[in-house]
Amino acid sequence: MSLNLPDEATLLALRQRLLDYGCEVTEIIDHGLMQSIYFTDPNGIALEASWWANDPTGQTLSPDAARYSDPDPVPAARELLAAGALDTLPTTRLVDEPTGDVYRVVSDQHTTPQGA
Repeated sequence: MSLNLPDEATLLALRQRLLDYGCEVTEIIDHGLMQSIYFTDPNGIALEASWWANDPTGQTLSPDAARYSDPDPVPAARELLAAGALDTLPTTRLVDEPTGDVYRVVSDQHTTPQGA
């Protein structure tokens, strides 16, 4: 999941806050259009926080990021919206390998007993 932030200062502040609390977090990754950091929540869920450094539409950047929202979210997001919970959660960890992978799935953790 990626969290949209309004500007670079907010991204830097979030990264520092994560570091201050002892969380594992990447350096800022410059993707050209956006800059991101990657980290995991206490449940091992992979998270990204980023801000749009350049607007791919060529329009003036604004706080309204609705034009970037997904009108057809992935099945897990639809399941979460409908049921308020997920049946399984992938456990991830940060990796630093020459392949460029930032996250790797370690295992799936079931949040509810099978068949319940």
